[in-house]
Amino acid sequence: GFDMYEGYWDKHNNGSIILHLQMGFKIQSMRKEEQLLLSGNVRLVQKKIMQLYSQFAKYYDLIFPAKLETVQFLTQHFSQGHILDMACGSGEYSIALAKEGFIVTGMDIDPEMIAYATVKGKDSHQKVDFEETGMLEFIPRKQYDGIFCIGNSIVHLENLEYIKKTLEMFYKALKKQGKMILQIINYDVIPTNSISKLPSIENQGVTFHRTYVPIDDKRLEFQTSLQTPDTVFNNSAILYRLRAKDLLPLLEEVGFKIEAT
Repeated sequence: GFDMYEGYWDKHNNGSIILHLQMGFKIQSMRKEEQLLLSGNVRLVQKKIMQLYSQFAKYYDLIFPAKLETVQFLTQHFSQGHILDMACGSGEYSIALAKEGFIVTGMDIDPEMIAYATVKGKDSHQKVDFEETGMLEFIPRKQYDGIFCIGNSIVHLENLEYIKKTLEMFYKALKKQGKMILQIINYDVIPTNSISKLPSIENQGVTFHRTYVPIDDKRLEFQTSLQTPDTVFNNSAILYRLRAKDLLPLLEEVGFKIEAT
């Protein structure tokens, strides 16, 4: 159900990593006043993410429309309850899950995305709480039955330290037996010494081009070009090349039990 290098890691070497994770044990207490100190570097990362996606908020659904297969995947693995959609974008999957009877909170760093998602939720007559919160800002104030973070979102955090902090917050935000679904591209098949172009996306006069330009063994520059009938938006962001050999031990270190890959 995912666009980028589809398939499961253990079945296809060119597949996305789709991790279905479950809490190992119950969190007995939560530090209510825990604060994640945002350094200048962290704020810079957040600003870069916002710059990339703010430009095409109103075109987002044309580029990345919700897929039935993805909705079915999510509903099959989540029980009824309160679900957090982190990096929710325009809220397509948040609203889709709400239609299936879930209580949903959608969070995204970009204010334009959240504003757009809020209007869509009201127009669809679905109650979804949308909040302007980025992954690095997220501090759990409640616990959820499930969390999903898809669309290759977590690798925008640029390094393992930021990724680990975010996963720790996800873990603390889950109830006992709560589950997390995380999806990223299979970076083991992205060349480290040559440029890789993903297939362009075209829909209703809008074309989206995506290119990966290697920086070093751990980082890539994600270059995008959005062509609309009126203008062209060119932008880029740094992504962390998160491989399975790094991600799986990191998840277990945080406390997750890997249920399926």
